[in-house]
Amino acid sequence: MERLGFVLTEGVMARHLSFADMMRLRAVNSYFTALHDRTWRCAWRLRVSELLDNPATRADCLAECSALLLAGVDTGRDSYVLGLLQPLGDFDKLPGAEDIAAQLKQLLFHVVARQRPEIVGAVLRAGGRKLVTAKNQRGCSCLWLSARKGWLSGMQALLQAAAQHDALPELLLMPSGQGENCLYVAAQHGHLRVVEVLLEAAAGCGLLRCLLLYSRGGGGSCLLASAACGHREVMLALLAAAERCGAGRELLALVRPNGASCLWISIFNGHREVVRALLGVAGRELVMMHKQNGVSCLWISALNGDVEMLEVLLQAAGDRVQELLLQTKHNGVSCLWISAQNGHVPVVRMLLEAAGSAAHALLMLVRDDGASCLWAAAYHGHLEVADVLLEHGDRDLLMLTRHNGESCLYVSAEQGYLRLTRRLLAGGGSALAMLVKTDGCSCLFACAVYGHDMPAEALLRQHARELLLMRRHDGCSCLYIAVYMGHESMVRLLLGASKRLGIDGELLQMTTSNGTSCLLSSVQLGRRVISAALLEAGGSALLRLARSDGANCLTVVQNTLALTQTRAVYRGSELEAEYRQILELVERACNELDVDLASVSAAEGEPCF
Repeated sequence: MERLGFVLTEGVMARHLSFADMMRLRAVNSYFTALHDRTWRCAWRLRVSELLDNPATRADCLAECSALLLAGVDTGRDSYVLGLLQPLGDFDKLPGAEDIAAQLKQLLFHVVARQRPEIVGAVLRAGGRKLVTAKNQRGCSCLWLSARKGWLSGMQALLQAAAQHDALPELLLMPSGQGENCLYVAAQHGHLRVVEVLLEAAAGCGLLRCLLLYSRGGGGSCLLASAACGHREVMLALLAAAERCGAGRELLALVRPNGASCLWISIFNGHREVVRALLGVAGRELVMMHKQNGVSCLWISALNGDVEMLEVLLQAAGDRVQELLLQTKHNGVSCLWISAQNGHVPVVRMLLEAAGSAAHALLMLVRDDGASCLWAAAYHGHLEVADVLLEHGDRDLLMLTRHNGESCLYVSAEQGYLRLTRRLLAGGGSALAMLVKTDGCSCLFACAVYGHDMPAEALLRQHARELLLMRRHDGCSCLYIAVYMGHESMVRLLLGASKRLGIDGELLQMTTSNGTSCLLSSVQLGRRVISAALLEAGGSALLRLARSDGANCLTVVQNTLALTQTRAVYRGSELEAEYRQILELVERACNELDVDLASVSAAEGEPCF
């Protein structure tokens, strides 16, 4: 690299040094005075002009200039940097002007990043309009970077330079690579004084309305940014400025692409002070706004169980409170529905009381699959919520079912909620207990599937005969389901209840559409204990039941045992031993009851594995 020579006189030393050497010497020696500063500045200016005139040394000169300028900024030596910039003041008239402009642009962004206000003005004076409106690789201007960091002095210098070059409107509205302008990013980071300066500058050039209503590429205004981050003072400053230029309502009406308003975002993020400030400006209009999926501010507060926020929103809605309460999400879920699902008892009570005459309509709102708010409470076992709903509701609420016929009692029994099942039975009676799904499953079937003995016992105390004799569309009874799922205690409960009612024989004789009885299913699946209980209760009539293909319990267990013996993985296993015991059990029952099943011609039974 071409070494930049300097002749230092004054009778102290006469030596040719590069400027880098001189910088290092200056760092360790305090000998040099202001006179020597003037000496090297003059020499530097002459030397740079000489090197730039020569095409052979121009590139090296610019590279060394850039390195020395950046080093001077990093080390805090402002006088050196200002001196280095002097010969580049009219760079448009110098050879290699484009290269010099690129070096100055790099220096300007470096100075802004280091926040050096003393140097910003000098760099801008040297660079002119092009430098004021320059962008970095990410599409950000220096004003944008200063606003983001809250660097007020640097931003003021940039605004002053932009005004001198008639570039202020362009600079204020210039977005970053992500579509955010300087006001947006200042509001997002809560730099109140920066926001005020930008608003004053925009008002001075007639761009206040345009700057406030600017929306970033992905959607969202400066007001939305400040509300999302909880910057109350910044938000109030923006609203005040919008009122001055008549853009208040338009600013409040700006939403994100998903429809979220400034009030919705502040509630979602839990900024209570911001919410109160917004409601004080335009409460009713903002409360009634909702996202594109139908989620309103009241809905999100009900979801979170925020009683205090709900009270504020309901008061702000005024005479439109019923309209607000009846708003639903796109899938039909209302604010009452979501609060019932999450078990927020105070919220449920507050919403129903606020609804007044519309309480019944609010209770009858269902999800798109037909699920009611009572169904949601029953599914999650919220007994207290169900009590509140039933206090304000009537029989119509209890009888609501999903599109598949699933009632609140069915889902309560399915989940095994004993107290809730009793409460629903007390309110709905036999009509609710007799409701079945579209496939014919009753609430007792739900208990049989999952082995919930206690809810099943509560059901059997009031409606035993009807529930026990119900069949699914494929012919399965509740006893068959309990046997198939292997719930021994449930099987004994159902057998005991049917015996007390004198319908045990009828229950045991029920078969599926292909003729499979509960005993045949039990022996096929290897349920030895359940098979013994069924044989004890059913006797010879149960033993003689055969499938539609002719297979009976003896042939099924024999063929299944034979299959276990032909497969090495099952030979000598517990499974083989279990089937041997079941075979002995069936043979002993045949002998005791004088039933000859061996003479029955039947197809091979299907193994359970």
